[in-house]
Amino acid sequence: MLVCQQMCKNGTVRRRMSESSRVISARILIIVPQSGDQRNPTFDNMDFQKMASDTWWWVQRIAALRHQVIVFPTEEAWGGTALILSIDGTHMSINEPRHPDYWVDTSYFSHKHGTAGFNVQVVLKIYEPECVNTFISKGGQNDMGNLNASGVLDMIPNGKRIVCDGGYEVKEDKLDKLSGYNQFDDDAVKEFKARVKSRHEAFNSKLKVHEVLNKTFRHGAEKFGTYIYMVAVLVQIAITDPNPDSVDLLFDA
Repeated sequence: MLVCQQMCKNGTVRRRMSESSRVISARILIIVPQSGDQRNPTFDNMDFQKMASDTWWWVQRIAALRHQVIVFPTEEAWGGTALILSIDGTHMSINEPRHPDYWVDTSYFSHKHGTAGFNVQVVLKIYEPECVNTFISKGGQNDMGNLNASGVLDMIPNGKRIVCDGGYEVKEDKLDKLSGYNQFDDDAVKEFKARVKSRHEAFNSKLKVHEVLNKTFRHGAEKFGTYIYMVAVLVQIAITDPNPDSVDLLFDA
């Protein structure tokens, strides 16, 4: 419901909703792939090309909401705490993209899946149920390279730090912005960081609940970014929706 409310602020979207309301369903929004035998009893003789066009239109509109839903906070919003964010990368496999000159484009190779993919960086607030940044790179990029390319570190105020895991190489020039494993942390800090990382993994897993991302992505590398932004918007809205049917226990203590 909150997704529709956000999109209805746009007049073009309101007209499209009234013209093709049949595509606004859980099946379409989540984009569940089906075989021909599964589709035919459900949609009878529907024009599947028109359905695909409508679906892609809605995917783009939902993804565009990221500018309203996934917003990096201003410096004034951080308060007095030092550890403000958590960061992690999650790899998602895709069908092997074509390369104009070679058989394989090695820049997409994901070490996690052993095949082509993307590395999706997710940044969360630690003390609030809020995703504040997503950034996508080809699967060959490691987490630290992804972070450097995203520019997130440049937005961290002095005296604030991001909790990260072992995938991030915390060198001396990054010590003031990243907080990874530290043998000198006391037990309370170690437990706190473990809870933060576990919470982050739970958010990442929610992205893959949607059928389009929990298997090999098959809609083309050029569309992957739009789909991941759409799903990130849906997950973020779901965890902040006051409707009891939408509220997730993901961020409960």
